Amino acid sequence: MKVLIAMDGSHHADKAFDWYCENLHKEENEIFVYSHCDPPQVPATALGGFNLVPGAGLPSISAAQLDMMIKDHKHKCANLKKALTEKCKVFTGNATVLVETDDGSSGSNIVKKAQEISADLIVTGSRGLGTIRRTILGSVSDYVLHHVQVPVIVFKD
Repeated sequence: MKVLIAMDGSHHADKAFDWYCENLHKEENEIFVYSHCDPPQVPATALGGFNLVPGAGLPSISAAQLDMMIKDHKHKCANLKKALTEKCKVFTGNATVLVETDDGSSGSNIVKKAQEISADLIVTGSRGLGTIRRTILGSVSDYVLHHVQVPVIVFKD
């Protein structure tokens, strides 16, 4: 069975991972630990944006600053992959860590990844947002539940 475990570095995701390991994991399962690394936040002016009036107070960024932002982003993503790889040492074999930078929401990226690997099961954590906050902010686990055709386990701490 192919299992996609969605991780975002939160306490809730860690608890979902631990719960899966303690309660469901079988040696023959193929594990994919997936995390989305958000793209760096670059001001529009750095990309030739709308700074039409010099000195108008809009932020600007130098090439060196942009280069540093990109290096920091790569470092952040590499550290995330390293941490998830370390966490996966509990599995004795079939574990793959996938850390990717994509545009789009976390929910849609998890759904895409599940389809790409033909996942049989998705495991994710839940922050436990109330009804109103979930309606306003959205919910990754809710999105995943409604957009895949495989079982989803949402672990709520």
